[in-house]
Amino acid sequence: MDIDFKSYKDSVSDALQHSRLERALTGLDNMVAAIQAPARYRDAIENLRANYRLLKQYALDGAEDPQRAAMTARMKEDARRLSAELERHYLMQQSPAVYYSTLRFEQKQPESGIAGLIDSLRQMKEMQGRRMLSGEPSVQSADEEALRQLQRRLFDRVWVTFPLSNADTDALNRLLSDTTTSRTLKLHLTAALLLGALNTFDHARVETLARLYMHHNADAAISTAALCAIVLIGHLNKAVGANSAYRGLGSMDFHAAARSTTGLGRAGADGTHADSTHRRYRPRDRQGEQRDHTRHDEPQGGDRRYVRQDEPGGAGK
Repeated sequence: MDIDFKSYKDSVSDALQHSRLERALTGLDNMVAAIQAPARYRDAIENLRANYRLLKQYALDGAEDPQRAAMTARMKEDARRLSAELERHYLMQQSPAVYYSTLRFEQKQPESGIAGLIDSLRQMKEMQGRRMLSGEPSVQSADEEALRQLQRRLFDRVWVTFPLSNADTDALNRLLSDTTTSRTLKLHLTAALLLGALNTFDHARVETLARLYMHHNADAAISTAALCAIVLIGHLNKAVGANSAYRGLGSMDFHAAARSTTGLGRAGADGTHADSTHRRYRPRDRQGEQRDHTRHDEPQGGDRRYVRQDEPGGAGK
């Protein structure tokens, strides 16, 4: 299948960057038709389109809707996710890269989901513990090799699974917080979470890494690896045009937990403005409010956003 997939992807990204959601949905329709994607993608697009039309109709009717901005942002994120999933579906059929070769293999093993592999790992460790009492070196050696093979499968599955489901993250969190899990396996799974997020961003991976970091403060190797993974994912996912609240962290939950966050970046179509945005979140509904103000305008409470033109030769000041 020889198509210019990048042009389809860029058209959707451009539409979302300019808040043209209807045009972005049309671009997603074109993606589905071009790569002959499964019908579930078209159904997801139609569901998103129906919700967007309802939102527009409420706006045209003059109905008050304090959640309109948040809902619009969520729809844009859903459109970006669908675009990423369609790209992944296309590359899975075409790309010779190791990631997609591994993904093709793992898709032929539907019975071996992350939760299933972790459960098999737990059972194997229990059996290994019982067999160690037998004192037979040959049995112990075979068990250790089977355990290594299963751990490799788990690494591959965590690496290529997108998106991580609630069952996946729950199983991973239990395994990573278990004191009997070896440090080596925890570090390998940290790497798998990082590599998967670098290929296709998934905020569930960031949340899992954040939990790993918080629960292993006493282990410098694991906490440092988890923190570095979060920083790398954040740095490589600061996409222009994305909702700034999702850049770097990928989930609104981190901002809501902090209650007050400051973002630094570039503004303007040509990127010649320095942008500092302060958001505060209400404990009641954890929805951030943001208002724009010039430097000389001091608002009475609320959020502040200062934008200034960079001086010649003074980029980044």
